[in-house]
Amino acid sequence: MDNKLISEMLSWTDTPLDLYTIFNEDSLLYRIEDIERLCRKSREYKGWVYWKRTKHTQVVCKQLKINVMDYDGVRIEMDHFPITLYDIVLIVGLKMLSKLKDGDALTVFDIASEVMKEHLYENNFVGTVSLTTTSHQLRHNGIHNLKLQDINGNFNDFIERYHNYIPTAVTERINYNLNTLEK
Repeated sequence: MDNKLISEMLSWTDTPLDLYTIFNEDSLLYRIEDIERLCRKSREYKGWVYWKRTKHTQVVCKQLKINVMDYDGVRIEMDHFPITLYDIVLIVGLKMLSKLKDGDALTVFDIASEVMKEHLYENNFVGTVSLTTTSHQLRHNGIHNLKLQDINGNFNDFIERYHNYIPTAVTERINYNLNTLEK
């Protein structure tokens, strides 16, 4: 869509949206955290988390091996693993950028929408592990106690479908995360 047309569509309101255009890898890298935030705050993401907790009964912390339903005030979080949400946004964004024609650009909404499609129920291409808030923080600080069977989702299918767009540094992070799993 033409950037001028998008700007005109959004400027008719009293509070125009900040529409960030992404036209190359540098602009993508600059906006990844905005796209992550957009995904996490979306109705689709909240529905996906609810679906994971109910349909897949992911209310058991995989690290502590406790059912959080047995404890008041204990929350379960979905940890993107072995591919982080940041990396998913980067990979999906790189693929979308590779398909652009000269002069075209993407918006943060375009990329967030595609990222959420990867989270969709029937696809479930995103690997997650259910953890309590504290266990989630510990995992991000390098304390691991997870097994391969703790990961829910078809992350290998995601890797296979996007292998041409996964930067070497991301491949190394994914391999590192998989190597931290207990045997």
